[in-house]
Amino acid sequence: MRQLVMLLLMLSASAAVAQTEDPRADVNSPGLTIEALAGWDGTVDRSRPIPVSFLLSNLANTPIEGRLMLIDVSRQGEIDLGEVFLVGGGTRRFASVQMLADWFECFAELRHSEEVLWRRELVRVPKVLLICGGLSKL
Repeated sequence: MRQLVMLLLMLSASAAVAQTEDPRADVNSPGLTIEALAGWDGTVDRSRPIPVSFLLSNLANTPIEGRLMLIDVSRQGEIDLGEVFLVGGGTRRFASVQMLADWFECFAELRHSEEVLWRRELVRVPKVLLICGGLSKL
C-alpha cells in the first residue's frame, strides 16, 4: 500500500511539471502556418520604431481565431496587435510598426483564450536578430 501511495505521488508530481509551459519555446498548431519578419530590410534599430509583418495561413478545414500579441518575456510586457480570424484555407497579411526600445526579448504569439496556438522569437537583444533562419545585425 505504501508503495502504491509513493507511486501515485511521483506520477502526479511529474504530470504537474509536464503541464508547465516554457514561455520561450516555439509553439505550432496543425494547419497553421505563420511567417514573421521584423525590421527594415532585415535590420533592427531599437532606437526607432520597428515594423513587424506576418503572413498567416490556415491549411486546415476548420477556422482558426485568436489574438496576435508581441510579448517581452523578461519584462512581462505585452502589445495586443489585434484579433485574427482565418477560415479554412484562408490567408491574411498583417503588419504593424511598434516602438520596442525598452524590450530585451520579443516573441510573437497567436492566442485563443489562454491557449497559445503559435509562438516564435522575433527580436533578441543585444547582438543578433534571428527570424525564419535569417541573421541580421542589430
